Amino acid sequence: MSGSPFIKGDYQIKECGGGWWSCVCECEARDVCRAAPAVHGHLARAARNARGLALTVSDEWQMLWSGPTTMDSYVKEFGIRARAALARLDTKQPAADYMPTEVDLRSFLRPSRVIWALRAHTAARLNCNIHALTLSVKWNWNEGESTQSGIVVRGVRLSGAQWAGSALAPCTAAAPPHAPAPPLLLRYVLQESDNELVWERSVEVPVYNNEARESIVFSARAPLVQHFEPDLATLHAIALFIAAND
Repeated sequence: MSGSPFIKGDYQIKECGGGWWSCVCECEARDVCRAAPAVHGHLARAARNARGLALTVSDEWQMLWSGPTTMDSYVKEFGIRARAALARLDTKQPAADYMPTEVDLRSFLRPSRVIWALRAHTAARLNCNIHALTLSVKWNWNEGESTQSGIVVRGVRLSGAQWAGSALAPCTAAAPPHAPAPPLLLRYVLQESDNELVWERSVEVPVYNNEARESIVFSARAPLVQHFEPDLATLHAIALFIAAND
C-alpha cells in the first residue's frame, strides 16, 4: 500500500466523466482515498514501534469500510479493492451511457453501487421511474449468452443450498458450509414485463455483503428443484454472499 497514490495528502481524484458507471468509479475512489491514510498510518506507526499488529480491526477502520475483523485479512481485502479502484480511474473515460457487461463484486468497497448504477442506467434508458423497475436474475449464465441490458456478476458464494445445474437443491450432509455460486446475469425490467423470469417453484435469496450477513446488497429470486418446497427452502436460510478474495 506504501506506493498507492491514495495515501498522498495532495492526491486529487480526476473527473471520471459522465454517466452512472463513471459515478461508481469516482465514488469508489473517494471512499478508498478517505480510508487508505487511516489504514496506512496505523501500519506505519506499528512498524516504527516494532510492535505486533492488533488481532482485531479498529472501529475507525470499520466505519470507513466494513471489512474482515482480523487485521491481516482486512489489509489484504482493502488493498485489492484499492488497486481495483485505481485501475478503474486509470482506464479511458467511458461514454456517458456505458455500463460494463461483467463485474467481480469482490473488487468493490460498496458493491451496492454497482446494483444501483444498473438500475438508474436502465431507468434512464427506458425513460421511466426507477421504482417502476424490478430485478430479473438469470442463474448460471454461460459464456456466449447475451448480456444485453444487464451485468454478469461474479465473486459470490452460496450457502444453505447447492446449485444442481438448473435450480437450487438441498445440501447433502457432507456438503461444505458454502460453495461457489454460478454467474448471475442481472437485469432491471419493467414490473410485470414479459422479460421477467417466472418459475413454478422459486425462493427469494438475499445477497449479503459478506459471510457474516451484515447487510443485504440485493435479492435474487432462484428456481427450486422438484420436491424442494419454498417453505422448506426458507428454513434452510439460503443466502448468497460476496466472497473474500482467494
